[in-house]
Amino acid sequence: MTVLTSAIAHTFLPSILANLPQEWRGTTFANSALLGREVFSASVEKLLLEKHAKRDNIVTEAELSALGNAEDYLRVSTNISVLLELVLGLEVSLPTRQVFTFGSTTIPIISVLLTSKLPVLLYVDEGVASPFTADQLATLALLGTNVTIVSGHPVADPSAVVLALQVSPKKISAAVDAIVSDSVLYIHNPSKVNPDDILVIRKRLSTPLTTPVCEKFLQTIAGVKVTADGDASTPEALADFYAHLQTMSGTSVDAHANPVVFTAGLPAVCSIWLSLLHGGGADILMASTAYGGSSQLTDIYVNKSSGKIHKWKFDITGKNKISDSIKQALDKLTITATAPTTVLFVEIPTNPDMKVPDIATLAQHLTSYRNTTGKEVLFLVDTTFAPASKVLQKISAVAPDLTTMVFISMSKSVSRGHTTAGTIIANTASPQSRKLLETVRWAGQLLDTTAKTDQLWRLTENHVGVEDRCQKAYEVAVTTGTALQAAVAKYAHGFHMDLAFVSPENAAQGFTTSTYSFNLPPLPNATAEANYAIAQRFVDLLTAHPSFKPCVSFGQDNGKVYCTVPSTSTQGAIKAEDKAKQLVGGVELTRLSFPPHGDVQAIVAVLENAIRVVVRVRPPLPSEKGHATGALAADAAAKTVRVASDSSKSFAFDQVFAASASQDEIFQGTGIASMLLSVLDGYAGSTHPCPTPGIVPRVILGLFDAIAAATLDKKREYSVKCSFVQIYNEQQKIMATHNLNAASSRSHCIYTLYVESVDPTNPDDVTKAKLSLVTLQESIGINKSLFVLRQVIQTLSSSDDGSATNKGVHVPYRDSKLTALLKHSLGGNSITLMIACLSPSDAYVDENLSTLVYAAKAQSISNKPVKNEDPKAQLIQKLRDEVATLKAQLAQAQQVILHLGQLGDQNDNVDATGAISSLADVTPSADKVPPVMKPVMAHTRPASSLASPSPTNNPATPSVQASPPAAATSVVVSSAGTKRLKQNVIDNVELIKNMYQNERQLRSEVDFVTSEVSTVRMENRTLNLENQSLREVGLDGGMTGGLTL
Repeated sequence: MTVLTSAIAHTFLPSILANLPQEWRGTTFANSALLGREVFSASVEKLLLEKHAKRDNIVTEAELSALGNAEDYLRVSTNISVLLELVLGLEVSLPTRQVFTFGSTTIPIISVLLTSKLPVLLYVDEGVASPFTADQLATLALLGTNVTIVSGHPVADPSAVVLALQVSPKKISAAVDAIVSDSVLYIHNPSKVNPDDILVIRKRLSTPLTTPVCEKFLQTIAGVKVTADGDASTPEALADFYAHLQTMSGTSVDAHANPVVFTAGLPAVCSIWLSLLHGGGADILMASTAYGGSSQLTDIYVNKSSGKIHKWKFDITGKNKISDSIKQALDKLTITATAPTTVLFVEIPTNPDMKVPDIATLAQHLTSYRNTTGKEVLFLVDTTFAPASKVLQKISAVAPDLTTMVFISMSKSVSRGHTTAGTIIANTASPQSRKLLETVRWAGQLLDTTAKTDQLWRLTENHVGVEDRCQKAYEVAVTTGTALQAAVAKYAHGFHMDLAFVSPENAAQGFTTSTYSFNLPPLPNATAEANYAIAQRFVDLLTAHPSFKPCVSFGQDNGKVYCTVPSTSTQGAIKAEDKAKQLVGGVELTRLSFPPHGDVQAIVAVLENAIRVVVRVRPPLPSEKGHATGALAADAAAKTVRVASDSSKSFAFDQVFAASASQDEIFQGTGIASMLLSVLDGYAGSTHPCPTPGIVPRVILGLFDAIAAATLDKKREYSVKCSFVQIYNEQQKIMATHNLNAASSRSHCIYTLYVESVDPTNPDDVTKAKLSLVTLQESIGINKSLFVLRQVIQTLSSSDDGSATNKGVHVPYRDSKLTALLKHSLGGNSITLMIACLSPSDAYVDENLSTLVYAAKAQSISNKPVKNEDPKAQLIQKLRDEVATLKAQLAQAQQVILHLGQLGDQNDNVDATGAISSLADVTPSADKVPPVMKPVMAHTRPASSLASPSPTNNPATPSVQASPPAAATSVVVSSAGTKRLKQNVIDNVELIKNMYQNERQLRSEVDFVTSEVSTVRMENRTLNLENQSLREVGLDGGMTGGLTL
């Protein structure tokens, strides 16, 4: 059996690096089906071996995307960091489980010290400096570490962990249990160094290598051109960034007390706790339901500090008033606190409750505690949810001498989700706060968890405008929250659902969070397990829509709504009894976070329509007037239908309508009108009612009313076509009536309206959808179509996620014409509403039970609505955008080359122009031009950085940001002088040659893409003609989209 070797893996690296999915470059990832490091690594190995067996060395972006996600957050693991760990492990014959990259040079060593049950012998390789000073070792000893630094070759010791700090990980001795090299930990003896324990330390105290650094590392290994991790902030940009952080936090700008920026939020908190431990210890008071990572990190310090760090809790859940809860906890601490410093650590707004306490009251409570006990105090406020709330100013107004600091996790709003980072900002007017800040800075250097070059660059590029983004996201949250509450009241018979959200008064004070939480109403007569699962089911339904993402983060400016159940995500490390306090009626808390930009109307529509199954007891037919009607008990308020004679047979649905409900009540109450708006936006939808005269005509009239309004509002043109199909025993024809319904044709009817929307100003902007009105007839003789339909529903309801995308699940759509036509409505990409109609007559109780079982199973189906933009139109627009980008880059390249040539003309001693001209005949690379080329010159760097690319960051030597050529000329000439600039031109002849090559590649790519646009236009015209002919014969079953009724 072939196993993946380093040599095989290396053959795939160039194509993998060329086709990395954009999603891999993010900081948060969908958490609906996480694989973990080991399973993800195994999936990569399997893919590469399969490709190797086929002698196919190209790995596509689609194949990489199909692998899934290792973890949901960069601080834990990313797909690219696991890929790097797989490749590094193969080089030294270690499994991925035993290889860890770190965004730190010292945490790989510290992680072994903190997790080892034996003393550690650290052997430092020749030529490598000792990683710690004596003072740093003394501080680490406060956490129970036991390390001896030794020089020379490692010697085996069964009573100790032998750890080697080496230049190369490939110099392996049988004596070593683990090796640290270039920020990577290689575990050779997992019985002494437990990988699971190491993972906990890395995700709480540090991070893996960031994505740009991982990508650069892999590019270096693959021997391809190094393009990643080349950007750096200017000193001026960093100064502006630090000043902005101080201003947002409400303290005076002071460059002598610059904020400390870390690789992530938890490493920032870790450095504060280490600083306090260095100063003698602390009693830390925090919310019982605080972020689980902060809680677990604090627990690590409690367990390792030999009684010098203590954790205490206050309760903020439910109706508890934060200030009162904190006051009670502080009163207890006046007796129980033993450490020299007491810390009040508060999230404002709180998470996930979104409460904003009176800050002046908290400051007064803490001041009173300090005066009573004589202890040092620290008021540490986490403003991640509202970074521009100026809390230090609010605290200083009532307690100017209080030691205060602000903590912000900046992977959210500040960086717009482009990097992980955290910061600690001190009250610059407080000497004690400034002193503690410098100790925090020292601790960050010891742990080497201060932000790296790539992180600082992304922060300086994105922090501007955070106040405006937070305000806009708050406004989106207000709109959607109001709509969600109205929808719950509408469908839950007036139930008022509270939102855990900031008040307008809080928002006016700067607490403009984009997040709110809520407990959905419990289902009457449902089991405790069913009510407990409602929150997750709701999240699953929402995240089937592409605008919603199952993720723990927020504040990311990508148009996505982030959805999560906190108890199973952000509060994973919180005790069960504390999480249980958040239940209301047995229903868990759900948290939604909204972007500053997005289609609010579409978001609201999804919230209101998250696949519903509705049961309606129809009015009795004339032939049923004398029948008994007590066998079934339909409760519209409880939304249940049960068998009166058997209490165990009870069914709960999204809505239940009694026989007295009118057609208009059903049409309005089921939300069909809002589903029609989704059709006009290009989404598919479906509703399956029984024969209820009135619903279908109302839907058709409603669609045309919506088109009339949308034509004026959206400035788009709409065309509508229709088809009608009847299916009986796989035949499309009219059949006879039957005894159960004299008006029935004993057939399944599908009436489809095709809606095409065109922007008259851009004919290529086309969206298509179809509105299918499906009538399914029950009869005593079950025909093949209905039998297969039930098989489809049974298969979908039994799959893990209720969708047809679940790997390994075969859904028999093609076994009948009916299910083939309904493929997109059941487990596909439509917005679907099923209306199951029951007879009020006891004579048909068996048929009613069959329908109820059928409908109950349909509730487990999960659709994934997709906007049906014409794929050719999408491709044309994408190619147009690429042409525009490439032309801009080409113009930039020409300007830079012209500029360099002009500089050469000015040189009296060296014929730079001749040197440049001699390169004009350089033949461009024969490699295929990549689809999208990166900017030719994103920034300028010193010549030395061009000579020896390295995967290691060096934030101490930032490079200069790019400007347009004219501006660059003035900056360089004024700062370095003409002679130095001329010499740089000569020194970087290779750079100039590359510039010419890139220019030619760009010209070639522009021609290539322009040709592709023409080809796609021709294909588009051909396909449009084919689609038109299909529609005319009513066979357009391949179109994705529609509203099916």
